[in-house]
Amino acid sequence: MQLVADIDGLSDPSVLDPECVRVYDYWREKRGARKLPARADLEPGDLRELLPDIVLVDVLPEPPFFRYRLAGTRHVAARGYDPTGQAVDEAHMGRGVPGMRARVVGNYRAAAETGRPQFRDRLVVGADNRGALLMGGHLIARVSLFLPLAGDGRTVDMVMAYTRFSTA
Repeated sequence: MQLVADIDGLSDPSVLDPECVRVYDYWREKRGARKLPARADLEPGDLRELLPDIVLVDVLPEPPFFRYRLAGTRHVAARGYDPTGQAVDEAHMGRGVPGMRARVVGNYRAAAETGRPQFRDRLVVGADNRGALLMGGHLIARVSLFLPLAGDGRTVDMVMAYTRFSTA
């Protein structure tokens, strides 16, 4: 299957849920013959039911290097605040989890530096950043896809990330 070759970190496409495949296929469709699609190519209405699970992150030339441009409503609920406009290394989900900052920033860095989609099959399980339980149960987040975007079709200037959320 082509997905294994196209997404760094994905060894078995059967672990992808249908929504994850849909987001990836949409990104690939919008890319066309170019190496990368641009943010301007994306139409939010095309993925309307998945928008709560999507964030857009700006790739900056100087520190902090990654800043939240937009966060879907489940991302906001998981943090207990809206990270829009904040640096990823300060406002990422799971701030209290040891090593999480390096993992999250590393995922965005890998997408930005390689210009290739990144897949991460890691669960983040527990209470949200406020100590509250999301949707009446423990939050389970599995960050699945980090998809690079480029206004010029080559140089990554934004990353779209899709996260699958559920409750225990």
